[in-house]
Amino acid sequence: MKKYLYIFLFALLGVLSSCNGRDGRDGRDGKDGQDGFANIKNITFTVEPFGQTNGWGYSNLPDNNYFSAEIGVPELTKDIFDNGVVKVYRVFNDDPKNLVQQALPCTNHKEVFIQQNGETVTALYTETLDFQYAEGFVYLYYTLSDFAYEFNESTDVEPTRMSFRIVLMW
Repeated sequence: MKKYLYIFLFALLGVLSSCNGRDGRDGRDGKDGQDGFANIKNITFTVEPFGQTNGWGYSNLPDNNYFSAEIGVPELTKDIFDNGVVKVYRVFNDDPKNLVQQALPCTNHKEVFIQQNGETVTALYTETLDFQYAEGFVYLYYTLSDFAYEFNESTDVEPTRMSFRIVLMW
């Protein structure tokens, strides 16, 4: 008997909750709210190879070697820092018809052939591009998986000229 009572109460609840008003019509329309908006600013820039003006810098730390670049972005205000969104993309190719972008952080696996003692040796590594930001600045970091950077003609593995796009949204 209890089973039938529960079924009846469940059905009654369904019928009562489906009513929209005394005569079944919808209620009054509310006031429309203000339309939202988003501000978006795109900034493009290039970081030159290591050792050049506007180029990659080198940390040369004994326990954590990496390359970095500090980009001044006066458009990155305190309000955007506190309430907005900052995205950074690496832009490949200079031909506008064949542009490719990759969102940071990104990891790429690489292979390079190095001459050692007259023999060609294959080196496998991973390069990582990452970023941080602060009010007025974006900091880029280029790191190799083995942290080994030997600056000589046969083993140079350092960042080349790279183009980037910063997107500020607030």
